[in-house]
Amino acid sequence: MSQPKNLITAGLLLGIVSLAMINLVIPSVYACHDITPTPSCHVPSPRPTPSCHVPSPRPTPSCSIPSPNPTPSCSIPSPNPTPSCSIPSPKPTPSMCPTPTPPIPSVCPPTVKPPMSPNPNPSNSGKKYLFPFLDKKKILNGMMQTGRIAIYGINFDFDRSDIRPDSEPTLDEIAAVLKQNPKLKIYIVGHADIIGDFNYNVKLSKSRAQAVVNALVSRYGIAPNRLTAYGLGQTAPISSNDTDEGRLRNRRVELVKVNS
Repeated sequence: MSQPKNLITAGLLLGIVSLAMINLVIPSVYACHDITPTPSCHVPSPRPTPSCHVPSPRPTPSCSIPSPNPTPSCSIPSPNPTPSCSIPSPKPTPSMCPTPTPPIPSVCPPTVKPPMSPNPNPSNSGKKYLFPFLDKKKILNGMMQTGRIAIYGINFDFDRSDIRPDSEPTLDEIAAVLKQNPKLKIYIVGHADIIGDFNYNVKLSKSRAQAVVNALVSRYGIAPNRLTAYGLGQTAPISSNDTDEGRLRNRRVELVKVNS
């Protein structure tokens, strides 16, 4: 029975020592806080408030809120965009084969070619002329043989009846024939080509023949009753009117011998 008592005594002693140790340890543990410790920083609330901000139920983005139909930052393409360069034509023209440009009709009136000149002066005999110069001998022989002779050395400006100065050598030869043959009477007949109105050409040819008569009377002293002017216009051609040369041959003054 002594052994169990010893065990009980030892257990009691061990319990007392354990309580003493607990009393020594517990005060050191709760030196900063008691059984219901107060935190040294802050007491958390039942609903803690964040240190930055409280998020709203519908947060607003920090940049921007996109609209329902956002507009692009550059540009909105149109339904029918226009290209930046050019729209090709439906039928492009190749650069290597340009389209020929149709000729532009001339608005200028046709140029009237001046008549070809005969040889009005013997000193120019070295040049080539359509009609040779006729001296007084050839003029007289022509009238005696055929009754008439064509004179191409009397020249007029276009559509005029004024005798040009270069006609003087031929007038000199005609006057010499008349002076050497005082009984000789002649018709001086003017002719025209087919260009122009018929009645106008008759009138113009008569005016030119009369100008020759006036020159022989006033310059050389030939009696006016020996000279008679006529105008036949285009009624007596001696060549074709289809060419320049033919029309030039038809524009002439003829000396026709009057039968005595």
